[in-house]
Amino acid sequence: MIEPRTLWLLVISTVVGIATVVVSALWLRSHNASELVQVVVASEEIQAGVKLRPEYLKMTDWPKASLPHGAERSVDKLLERVTHTKIAANELVLERMLLPIGATGNLAAVIAPGMRAVTVPVNEVAGVAGFVFPGNYVDVLLNTKDDSGQSTSRIVLERVLVLAADQERSIKDESRGRVVKAVTLQVTPSEAERIDLARSVGHLSLALRSQEDGLAGAAGATGAGAKQGEFTGTAKAPKAVPVSGIEVIRGTKRSVASE
Repeated sequence: MIEPRTLWLLVISTVVGIATVVVSALWLRSHNASELVQVVVASEEIQAGVKLRPEYLKMTDWPKASLPHGAERSVDKLLERVTHTKIAANELVLERMLLPIGATGNLAAVIAPGMRAVTVPVNEVAGVAGFVFPGNYVDVLLNTKDDSGQSTSRIVLERVLVLAADQERSIKDESRGRVVKAVTLQVTPSEAERIDLARSVGHLSLALRSQEDGLAGAAGATGAGAKQGEFTGTAKAPKAVPVSGIEVIRGTKRSVASE
């Protein structure tokens, strides 16, 4: 039989243990709650150049210790702002992802500083059967005839960003092709000159590139702009290589004997 003193010690130990567990749980809950803050995240994928509306945003808990600079804690403060980059679903909406207050949500909102937007007419073949979507990278090819009437084809620009297909800047279902009549590209001013001139001397088409390819740039571009002869001039015949030899004189006649 357990002695009363021992029984009391067991009861006291049990009570103290339970109290310790309860106090620890309450402290941890309070501590964790104080380390979480409410921040704004995207409720769905938001494309660049889109004006933010309530249905695009939601509030969620976020660890205060890992909260990045520029995070917003009020949906109302972000309404009517225009996105500068694409924002993934459940991603934090940061100030650097948005255009300055007052910017409008049109195509100009997504053009990088110093760049230009140029539209190229396409069809089902020239537009890669409709599989060119905003955000893809393409090469621009020119098909024309040289001075002898022979057809020639060459790459005018390489790895150019597609801004829009027709008037669409985002495509919901990219698994199926969508034939369009025009594609808008982001280019430098000198590249815009090349496209404008190439468009006047021949037929343009697009070649879809891997998203993991290298940097964009013009094929053989120069800072002085494009010249029509660059696209339509024929290649010069190679100069004849003089044959080395020994000059032989027989009376009034001269000849060269090869070595």
